[in-house]
Amino acid sequence: MPQHTDEEQWRAALEAAHEFATKEPERWKASWNELNDVMGTLFGVLNLMPAFAAPRYLARGNPDVRPTPEQLLGLFDKYISLLDYWKRTTTNIQDHEFLRTEEATRRLRALLETWEWSLEAPAPIVQVARDWLAAYGAREPAEGWDQWLGPEEDERPGPKG
Repeated sequence: MPQHTDEEQWRAALEAAHEFATKEPERWKASWNELNDVMGTLFGVLNLMPAFAAPRYLARGNPDVRPTPEQLLGLFDKYISLLDYWKRTTTNIQDHEFLRTEEATRRLRALLETWEWSLEAPAPIVQVARDWLAAYGAREPAEGWDQWLGPEEDERPGPKG
């Protein structure tokens, strides 16, 4: 059986996507919107966890820019829905880094119900966020969560400069 390079596989995937988009534009659009929603949920949770785990990082945030309780709980509800879906469709749960976060996610969701967003997370939220990151496989910063000020400028997602 011939070996395919990553570039060949990528090209084949692009061609298949283009064909799908051309033949079934409504389904393509719905699939694209669903993918954007899933990625937004994953990145939303992934961005919050280090802030909850590192008190000094959270304290550096903008007090005027924060999610409403409804937005925060909604994000975690969507994330839990994704976990439930993946549990039904994934064969090897231990190899799925997001599924390993389920228990901590549910604990954090319960804690968030009674927390009014501020730049100081209560100790139980800090601990559960650290548990979540450990379950996900993220390493603790060299200086420890209590001293970490957040990612360096060049580690942050998005445009540089």
